[in-house]
Amino acid sequence: KSREQLSTVISKEKIQELVTKAVSDADGFGSMEVAKQTKCGKPSFEDAPQIRARASLGYDRSVEVMKILASEVINEKISSQSGNFSKTCKTHLGIQSKSDEGDSNCDELCHAFAGIAQRYSDERSAAGSRSLSRLQRKLATHEANREQIKEKHRECQDKRTWISEFQEHVEAFTKITRDRFKDMRDAEFSWANALAVLQSIVRTASEQAEQLNLVKQGLTPLGEVAAEAQSVLNIAEKAQQAVSDKVV
Repeated sequence: KSREQLSTVISKEKIQELVTKAVSDADGFGSMEVAKQTKCGKPSFEDAPQIRARASLGYDRSVEVMKILASEVINEKISSQSGNFSKTCKTHLGIQSKSDEGDSNCDELCHAFAGIAQRYSDERSAAGSRSLSRLQRKLATHEANREQIKEKHRECQDKRTWISEFQEHVEAFTKITRDRFKDMRDAEFSWANALAVLQSIVRTASEQAEQLNLVKQGLTPLGEVAAEAQSVLNIAEKAQQAVSDKVV
């Protein structure tokens, strides 16, 4: 598209907004009412002193403020047409006919405003045309490389798919490994517990075998008592037999 197709002419409402802001600056007219009352800085002895003071400064200050405002609004997308800007400005400031222009400075102020807006519009238009040319060259380059970019994109998509599938396999393998490691640890604990039980059984059996051996040898406390009792019994029996023999 050409620059004309890309840009939009500044609207009537936006022009009125710019004019209002320009004449309402605190260091100038101060308001639209004062600008209209003083006819954009037309000297009049009928005005109050403070109004005349504003009127003397308002015109030049409004022009300076419009330079700032227009530079912020007019750009590569918003253009201005001098005739339309001036006409809208005059109507907004109360100029209804040619006869009104002769008794007011508002027509000259509006011409100044329109010239400022037009200058910015022309400057931005030229800059926009250069920018558009650069963009068109860049677009041509991108068009020339589009198929190559598409092919690279397809390759990237294929690699991403492969990576995704590989990650799924890695995650599945990791889960299997983790589960098997857990099973191995459970088996190790079970084996350790079984060894502990077996050692306890062996230790108990050894103790019982030793006790049995001691019993057989009469060395356990019970065996020793039994042996001692048996010895006493034998002595008693012998004594009894001796007494019996004497009695007979």
